[in-house]
This record gives sequence, structure tokens and C-alpha cells, in this order.
Amino acid sequence: MMMRSDALALLKVLIAAAWADNRLSQSEINYLKTLAKRFNLSDTDWLELEPHFEDRPSQPETDALFQDLLSRIATPLGRNQVARHIEEILNADENVTAEEHDFLEHYALTLK
Repeated sequence: MMMRSDALALLKVLIAAAWADNRLSQSEINYLKTLAKRFNLSDTDWLELEPHFEDRPSQPETDALFQDLLSRIATPLGRNQVARHIEEILNADENVTAEEHDFLEHYALTLK
């Protein structure tokens, strides 16, 4: 089971990924809610994520979120799971834009 702080770090990165096309779809939000339940996050934990739903993070903010997550997930299996989650959130609305593809390509290389 993923530690609470690691789950929050992952969800913050996934929110940033969802913002790659400059909008959050309901499908992407639903995917995040599903993961929050799977990771047994509380309502208070969800409140910590809510500011990230308000505005698209800047590139430096996204890089910082990603670096924080990478510092927590050191195993190849963990990194593969992160890449899978990024792919899944970008596919959640069944429309992967060029910006989302670029996001995935950039950060997937970092995970290798």
C-alpha cells in the first residue's frame, strides 16, 4: 500500500498531467477520485489537492512536483506504475492532445 504522502505526491503530478491541455475534464477528475479512494485518502487529504484543481501549474511547478515524486519512488516498478498512471489520466477523456502527448513523452523519459 502506498504511503499517504506518496499518494498525494502522485496525485499532484497526475493533476499537473491532466492540465497539460489547459483544461481538466470530468473524466480526469473522476480518475483522480478513483485513485484517491484506492489509496484510502481522507476528505482532508482531498482538500489538500483542491488548490491544484484551480489553475494549471507552471512548468517550474510541474517540474518540482515531479522531482518530489521521483525522490519518493525509486524502484523501477514504482516508476513504471507512475508512467502507467500518467498514461491513464491522459487517456481518461479518450482524447490525447498534442500537449498531453508531449507531457507524457517528456516525463516518461525521466522515469526510465
